[in-house]
Amino acid sequence: MNNTFDKSNIDRNQIEFFAVIDIEINEYRSPMSIGVVIAESINFDVVAKKYWIIAENVSPRAMFYYELTWPLRSDQMSLLNKVEAYNIAINQIIEFLLENNVNSWFSYTDFDYRYLPELKNFFHWFDISRIARNIQYNKSIPSSYQYFKNNLIKSGWGVQNMYRLLSNDSTYFETHNALIDAEDELEIMRMLQLTLNSFKELEFIERKNSYPRNEFSYAHEINKQPSIFYNFKNEDLKKEPYLESKKYKLLNKKQLKKQKKFTINFLIIFVFILFIAIILSTIFLIKIRN
Repeated sequence: MNNTFDKSNIDRNQIEFFAVIDIEINEYRSPMSIGVVIAESINFDVVAKKYWIIAENVSPRAMFYYELTWPLRSDQMSLLNKVEAYNIAINQIIEFLLENNVNSWFSYTDFDYRYLPELKNFFHWFDISRIARNIQYNKSIPSSYQYFKNNLIKSGWGVQNMYRLLSNDSTYFETHNALIDAEDELEIMRMLQLTLNSFKELEFIERKNSYPRNEFSYAHEINKQPSIFYNFKNEDLKKEPYLESKKYKLLNKKQLKKQKKFTINFLIIFVFILFIAIILSTIFLIKIRN
């Protein structure tokens, strides 16, 4: 069965626009950066792209903190929008997508989907990985791979390995920069050689019964969690406290006060127990000698 579609027969009047979105999070699991790539449905060529860094969530303790800017080329740096808060970023992203007539967006797994709950009110979401890991529609998957009854391979289907399989490029490495990763995930879609509607229909068949979405309130709370904020500058990645918001000042002061109180109480208890242990040991030794 040939599952590769001939795009040359597509009516160009039926062209539509879609987005691929990737995020990176900090140690508190709050979105730190968001990359958005918009493409057209004929050849999956990029028509627009932007990159957001959310200053209140930027932290040097985040796993991919240094990947926020260093992998970017100069032309990609020009796409950067540094905003103070998550709600500003998500509103700008929604406006950006609507301006470009986007009605659907894709991500590799539902990780990004769960952290961007606001998008569900405006756009349909689809999972690239549900197609990429399907042996029926991805002929680059080696026959040695184990798979489930629904034709999805059990392992080795992450972005890095999937890109290597499709491109036959063993030197490829995932950067974990949100903009570059979004571009790479779009390239995975292109290399699969399926029409956009095929991605939607196949993915819908896989997820309509097995993927109920009840995480929106949870994801919304994730985005509101406080952290130690930093004043982020692209040119030097300064690690200075980001204390412009009184709200976050108060939250951080309360956290530090609780932590300090807990530490002091712990030390007092520890010293008291140690003191009692010394006294008991002394009494015991005196009794032995007598």
